[in-house]
Amino acid sequence: MTLSRRLYRTLLCLYPAEFRHEYGGEMETVFGDRLAAARGAAGRARVCLESLWDMARSAPAEHWDAVRGDVIHGVRSLGRSRSFTAAVAAALAAGIGVNTAVFSVVYAILLKPLPYPNPDRLALVTTHVPHRPLGASLGPDFASWKAQSRSLESAAAYSTSDRMLTGPGGPEPVNAAGVTSELLEILGVRPMMGRGFTETDMAPGAPATALISHAAWNSRFGGAPDVLDLSVHLDAEPLRIIGVLPPGFSFPGETEIWYANREDLAAQRSQGRITIVNVIGRLRPSVTQASAANELTAIARAGWNGPGVTPGYKEMVEGLRAEVTPLSEALTENARPLLLLLTGAVALVLAIACVNAANLLVARAATRRREIAVRLALGAGRSRLVRQTLTESLLLAGGAGVLGTALAFALLRWMVALGGAAFPRAAEIGVNGPALAFTAAVCGLTGMAFGLAPAFFVTRTRIQSALKDGARGGGDPAWPRLRSALVAAQLALALVLLVGAGLLLRSLNTLRQVNPGFDARNLLVAQVNLTDPAYETRERSFAFHQEALRRLRAVPGVVAVGVNRNLPIDTSFGNQMALMVEGHPYDPKLPLFGSRHVNADYFRALGIPVLAGRVFTEAEMKPDSKLVVVNATLARQYFTVEEAVGKRLKGLSDNAEWITIIGVIGDVKHRGLHAAPGPEIYQPYAAVPLPKAGYAVRTKGDPVAMIDSVRSAVRSVDASAGVHSFTTMDRRIYGTLDQRRFQTLALLTFAALAAGLAGVGVYGVVSYAVSQRHHEMGVRMALGAVPGDIVTLVMRGTLRMAAAGLVAGLAVSWLAGRAMSGLLFAVGPGDPLAIAGAAAMLLVVAAAGSFGPALRAARLDPVQTLRRE
Repeated sequence: MTLSRRLYRTLLCLYPAEFRHEYGGEMETVFGDRLAAARGAAGRARVCLESLWDMARSAPAEHWDAVRGDVIHGVRSLGRSRSFTAAVAAALAAGIGVNTAVFSVVYAILLKPLPYPNPDRLALVTTHVPHRPLGASLGPDFASWKAQSRSLESAAAYSTSDRMLTGPGGPEPVNAAGVTSELLEILGVRPMMGRGFTETDMAPGAPATALISHAAWNSRFGGAPDVLDLSVHLDAEPLRIIGVLPPGFSFPGETEIWYANREDLAAQRSQGRITIVNVIGRLRPSVTQASAANELTAIARAGWNGPGVTPGYKEMVEGLRAEVTPLSEALTENARPLLLLLTGAVALVLAIACVNAANLLVARAATRRREIAVRLALGAGRSRLVRQTLTESLLLAGGAGVLGTALAFALLRWMVALGGAAFPRAAEIGVNGPALAFTAAVCGLTGMAFGLAPAFFVTRTRIQSALKDGARGGGDPAWPRLRSALVAAQLALALVLLVGAGLLLRSLNTLRQVNPGFDARNLLVAQVNLTDPAYETRERSFAFHQEALRRLRAVPGVVAVGVNRNLPIDTSFGNQMALMVEGHPYDPKLPLFGSRHVNADYFRALGIPVLAGRVFTEAEMKPDSKLVVVNATLARQYFTVEEAVGKRLKGLSDNAEWITIIGVIGDVKHRGLHAAPGPEIYQPYAAVPLPKAGYAVRTKGDPVAMIDSVRSAVRSVDASAGVHSFTTMDRRIYGTLDQRRFQTLALLTFAALAAGLAGVGVYGVVSYAVSQRHHEMGVRMALGAVPGDIVTLVMRGTLRMAAAGLVAGLAVSWLAGRAMSGLLFAVGPGDPLAIAGAAAMLLVVAAAGSFGPALRAARLDPVQTLRRE
């Protein structure tokens, strides 16, 4: 055989197998004849080129005809089994729909690039000090990095807070951010109107300026074109609006107003105070995060070891290092564990749906065993039947993908509505192009995955035995075992989700039972912002609060009122300070002391227990008070609770004065129910100006009914005071659990869906098994078996499948529990109650799925059954 003919035979593989089988030999003969009749090398070359061109035109057409035929046949075949088609499509649509919805969230938050130029070079720089949880940077470090770093092309600092904006429409709460001039330049954002910040705006003593968001411009200023140069107040500080930022920009978070940070951060090392800021930097091209972190660490350490640093600061920051994290990772750090949990959960749901579909397709293939044998006997190739089976699977997956996409839209609205606060880029979440591409890929992969089992069934079909046993539904005994194994796998996967949901539910329940350290019942809380600049002095702010407290106590139904800069359960560290304890050397490795400034009635208003000594009296509310109340954690860290009374504390500076402990109170969960309390001190609030304070009002009855009275009493002292953010302390605590509640509810939903799919799988397999054993059961009943015996027989087989699923699922569940340990509170991955509850629920699902078929089997008429057989 010539080389040309061997090459031609090889190229015939471009055609479908059936086409080659029928026409390949003839085509090869014709090619050989034409090649032999050709004259000279040029003639033979022309024949080869013409043959290649003919293949290039006809081979794709033949494949398309084959695919079209398979699709038409598949549609007709599925149309004849509408109940089967609907059951498989519904199961797959559920799995595909939840995966599409979760992928849409994951893509928007974790995968989609940030909407800024060269986002891969943006980084968040934080100062890490051993034993000092900051999560941000020290202001003096930022000043040093900005002036000396060669790794950073530019750097900016920002800090966020809830403030009161007073403009044309009166005082309103607003999300504000104090920023340096480089922030907009780093992010590549230009104002839509006006100008951005300059270095002149940042100079200490410069006129205060601000930028507003496009949303705030429309909602708070009515989109007025003359908003530029308008004077407003942010709390008590007057600002001049110099620009409006473009639509959609709100970094950081949901900021509405940005004001110039005019602090001299570089001088703070010698001033005895430090501002905590967030630092964002743009790395220079080719600079790695590791090399940048090394350089920034060296710069920061040199600054703290330089001249003029306040005594004690060098020891406080010992071991300091800078950490450089990609901005995209930093912004999604808190959401990442939740998203990974949801991704794993919906992947298990999809796996269960695929196993369910595979089981149903195997059962269907078994009922078509005789048909398959007839087609094989008539000359159909096994590869042709395998392709037909996979085509039907892909058609089912495609239809399920359409239904799943519709489900994803509804599920996505639910997820964003309930868990929007847990998603840092919630406005960008939606079913978009990448999500649809993901859905298409999932449809293709799942269609191939669950279609392999029936395809393998086709390859094992034996013509003679199938034709002989087809009428009675007999066949290879391996297939019932395969279907049982698939059901056990479904139950095992469902158990993993049920255990995970049980662990989160137990964790949430345990967290809700944590004692916050105070009595949250009948406690109304509100935020009070004083917008008059005069209240920046401690004398004026103290006078306002004293009068407001007097009028509030006179309101009928008010029992007591407490004032604190930051009320409990605000997730912040509050003000922190380094103090020396009398009789103990200063240890920089110990935590800083939280500092709270409160009124005399604060502890009674919140119901905080006094463990030793006493609390302040009204007469002790003085600016020069040298008295302090400490919490139990601080007392036990250095003394016992009883011994702490009478001991003294002082600051680290040489001119600091001693302050005396007069009482010890119980620990209060200021930073959330999950956070262990640190050492804290409470001082009279007369010592500092409080233009922004939290009020806690203890009432006799429903606190919500007191909102108008409380607002009127406070504003009767000064009508310009902003009184807002009213809520009950119970609701405040409840709100801190929103993210945990959402992740628990989401996993419970997916676990319930998985259990439902597993139950459908059990029902389908048991129903098919019972239909294949009608003859056996008729014989048993004819020989004296009662209906209860038949039900027990069917249920016993189901329990064997469930037991196998439990054994496999428990091992995987323990590993999954360890993987999600970061989301748990006071609950281990092997929590017996969660595991027992999940196992019991799974057994109920398995029993429910098999009870219907078992009951139908018990009602068989043995005479009619044996006659049919």
